[in-house]
Amino acid sequence: MAATVLLTAEDLLALPESEQGELIRGALQPMSPTGLDHFLLTGRLIGELHRWAAPRRAGPVGGELGFIVGRNPDTVLAPDVAFIAADRVPPRGAPGFLPIAPDLAVEVLSPSNSASDILDKVRMYLDFGVRLVWIVDPATSTLTEYAPDGAARWLTAADTLDGGDVLPGFSLDLGALFA
Repeated sequence: MAATVLLTAEDLLALPESEQGELIRGALQPMSPTGLDHFLLTGRLIGELHRWAAPRRAGPVGGELGFIVGRNPDTVLAPDVAFIAADRVPPRGAPGFLPIAPDLAVEVLSPSNSASDILDKVRMYLDFGVRLVWIVDPATSTLTEYAPDGAARWLTAADTLDGGDVLPGFSLDLGALFA
């Protein structure tokens, strides 16, 4: 049996973009194209978070940015949506993936995501210092929020999401998000 070759974050960055994905404990996990529901939810979340962040100059919001959340073996995760507080943003032009944790990481589930893989990813984010993790499930119109202590809060389309200490003043009607 051939030994598995583990990649580093630097190896991942050197791959052509068409061959990149996430790196989980040194193993490349290709990223599949998403469907319409995933695309719409991700876009809405980025828009709502940007509307909150921009007037406050709170920090940038975007998607698919690579974060090095573990070394030896390396883990590089690219949340569907991320927010980084303004005082923690590295200088522009910094090469490679960011070696910092985002303040918020959001994953929008796809049919190919297994529950164990998502919970593993949540644990990696929290262990690395992400202050708030949202897992959005378009199939059930639910959002599960995870805090650093591992506490989970399950919300439905009937609820209003707030940003707590991480996104003070942020509020989102989940019914509108899932509409």
